[in-house]
Amino acid sequence: IEGGAAPYEGARLETQLRRGRCFLQIKNYEGALNDFVIANHTWPEAIAPYIFLGRTYYLMDRGDLARAVFERLYASRPPATRDHATAWIAMTCASKPDLAQAHEWAGRIDNGRVRERLRSYYLGLDKRFEEAEAAARRAVEAAPDNGMSHMMLALALKGLGRFKEAIESCERAIAHDAEFFAPYHTIATIYYEVGRFQEALEYQRKSLALKPEHPPTLGNLGATLVRLGRAEEGLPYLEKSYAMAPAALTCVFIALTIDQLQGPQSLERQLKLYEQAAALDPREWFLWMNWSALLFDKLGKADEALEKMLRAEALAPGIASTNCGLGLMYEQVGDLEKSRAYFRKAIECQENAPWQDMNALMHLANALTWRSTDPETRAQGVALLEKATQLWPENHRVHAEHAVGLLENKRYDEARAALARAMAISTDYVITHINLARLNQRQGRPREAIAAFLDAAGMCPAERYDRIYGVLFELLAGARASDLGQSIDELQAHLENEIKVGSRNPQLILDLWLVIALSVREGRPAEVRTRAAELAGAAPDEEGAAVRSHAADIAWALEEIETRGVLRVNCGGDGFSDAAGNAWAGDRFFHGGRPVAAAREAAGGDAAEAESPCATAREFPFWEQGVNAYCIPVIPGDYRVTLQFAGRFSPEWEGRWFGVQLKRQTMTSEYDSRAEGPPAPESRVFEVRENDAILDIVFLPKRVGAYVCGIEVRRLAGAVKD
Repeated sequence: IEGGAAPYEGARLETQLRRGRCFLQIKNYEGALNDFVIANHTWPEAIAPYIFLGRTYYLMDRGDLARAVFERLYASRPPATRDHATAWIAMTCASKPDLAQAHEWAGRIDNGRVRERLRSYYLGLDKRFEEAEAAARRAVEAAPDNGMSHMMLALALKGLGRFKEAIESCERAIAHDAEFFAPYHTIATIYYEVGRFQEALEYQRKSLALKPEHPPTLGNLGATLVRLGRAEEGLPYLEKSYAMAPAALTCVFIALTIDQLQGPQSLERQLKLYEQAAALDPREWFLWMNWSALLFDKLGKADEALEKMLRAEALAPGIASTNCGLGLMYEQVGDLEKSRAYFRKAIECQENAPWQDMNALMHLANALTWRSTDPETRAQGVALLEKATQLWPENHRVHAEHAVGLLENKRYDEARAALARAMAISTDYVITHINLARLNQRQGRPREAIAAFLDAAGMCPAERYDRIYGVLFELLAGARASDLGQSIDELQAHLENEIKVGSRNPQLILDLWLVIALSVREGRPAEVRTRAAELAGAAPDEEGAAVRSHAADIAWALEEIETRGVLRVNCGGDGFSDAAGNAWAGDRFFHGGRPVAAAREAAGGDAAEAESPCATAREFPFWEQGVNAYCIPVIPGDYRVTLQFAGRFSPEWEGRWFGVQLKRQTMTSEYDSRAEGPPAPESRVFEVRENDAILDIVFLPKRVGAYVCGIEVRRLAGAVKD
């Protein structure tokens, strides 16, 4: 200024542009437009006002005005700076996305290396990977020492599924520019896609060391940690990525992680996240597939789930998991022809995949083998499991899962051979041992079954404890001490020691001990009650209260059956006496679920509410994992079981649809609380023959959840042994 020069106006321009960008962030497009128009009019030689003005018009869905702004920018540039402006125009069009315009503008660039590099990138975004590869190779030929050109070639090769070549191109890009983060990021995504998560993690950390705040890498790192079983560690990375750059795919991964962690209100949070993801990018097939799976698997809403899975399949028709999901859903709604067609398509997609991912193949095979009830489909699942053993012959887990598929389809000799192959590779896998126990039991080898169970129990990890020990109910069903020889002594001693040293689930262990004492050994109820109390007294102090409480409940149940011939449980509530003078015990013997209160009118008003088992209930939500059951101790014999329900449990409730199993036999699969008219109490009566010491009532939710208000267990005359 002192030298007579014009005052510096750059600070004013920068401030105007920054305020306009802030308006863009809060979606105040009119405010942004005003700032960018002023900046563009005042300093027409600057590129940035044109670019931001065009971007604003795109966000306002005025692509015609955006194109007019860009044409004016292009025409205003001298030839020496025109390529620079044109590249910015192309990138702005691609980010909206308007790929047709991005292709057109990239084609106007005179510099061949830059032109072909950008064209390759936009062709890749358009999934035209063969053309993208050709353009990238022209860019590499024009500038073989340019790392970015090799990077574009790597992205095209990755899109074509040629992962080895893609990694090699990334390594060449790193050789030319070791400080560029993108090749490390791309190698990490390839390793993630093929299931090599530890290597993916290594390259994600290298990428973040060069660009710490890169949202896609942060999101991928979070997803990788989740796949490695470190969900709590991965969630913050996903949330940070989403906060920095909201993206539909990141939103979906957050929902899937919350599903794993099962925190408070996890279902509600997942549903909101899927809605947010759909608003961000409705073209993301992965969003619709997982949203559909949530509705189908956790809420039982087959019709709504089917609509979303069909949308996923339309967006990405060659994905095995979407076609498998459609197969399961059509089977659920009773359309077997469509179900089989989609299952066949899922298998074709898996077979035609550019690489064989073990996790993906096993997931599909197990879905067909376990979740389908159609014999033809289950056989196809077993065939896929056999294919997996040929692809990964040294993986003992693959052989073990193949054996389980054969076992569930009653191909016992083949299952034994598959288990032997798994054992030959590794003897340390608990699933192999527990399924050998199940196989021995089914083939009439009870002593070998108990021996295999004890092997499994000796290596049982904490997260599988309930599942492994729960198999004992199956192994002991109908067994007698004379069939088991010395193995029953070893098993009983093992269970008693579990109680004394502190079991992870003392209620489960005490129930199993009761089956041995009352059913297998045919002990007298009074002696069994006394011994159960002694065992509970020997439990460690920190667990003793829970064990002693359950032992007291066992004693009460056996005494009620022995002296009165009947017991009643008020599910979800406290003990009371009804109008007929019948005593109902407070809620006990449940596994899973949560207590809920009924609507007053469902129980018949104020007076009746205090005297009815329909005043409360235990609900078993569809989305809760694990066993949903009551396991009631009884003296072995025949019983009549009455389950009390309360119609539509409250006016706010969505209807429940569920099945009930007693003694592993389905008694009803279609109980539906969506009744017409006012809520009213309802009973269902079932008879169970030759029950052992635990009467297990399992609830199988199909829509929203299952529930029960009261349970009455009555012995049939002359059926109880003492």
